[in-house]
Amino acid sequence: MPLSSDLRKVVFAAAATPLVVATALRIARLERRLGLGDLLSELRVRGRRPLPRWLARPEWLAGTVERLLPALPPRDCGICLRRGLILLELWTRCGLEPTLHLGFRLQAPERDGHAWLTARASDGSPLQVSGPNGTEPAFEL
Repeated sequence: MPLSSDLRKVVFAAAATPLVVATALRIARLERRLGLGDLLSELRVRGRRPLPRWLARPEWLAGTVERLLPALPPRDCGICLRRGLILLELWTRCGLEPTLHLGFRLQAPERDGHAWLTARASDGSPLQVSGPNGTEPAFEL
């Protein structure tokens, strides 16, 4: 009997959790000694090692990261940047070419920034995690 879609996602999340945690821990180590540009380069190089086909599901990886995000390092960056960095490496390992976007709220009383990730799926459809959330896009990395 084939597994239901919900059960497949649960099994996927259980299998992907060690990968997500290992990626987050590696990023936490790297970000202490590298600037953002060098960190992104390192994540993209590491991302050239492809994931097994059954794990190369960008949307499901994003869901797994989202569920684990409150507990994942690195803790000294905002949750949106943490999400973006982790998924940048994982999506690269899925064969995508993700772009990390940084935006800022220009009218806010306090300076406020946000990060989000975009890519194109293999079928050409757009993928996005989070979004500008009221910020003005400033950088694409």
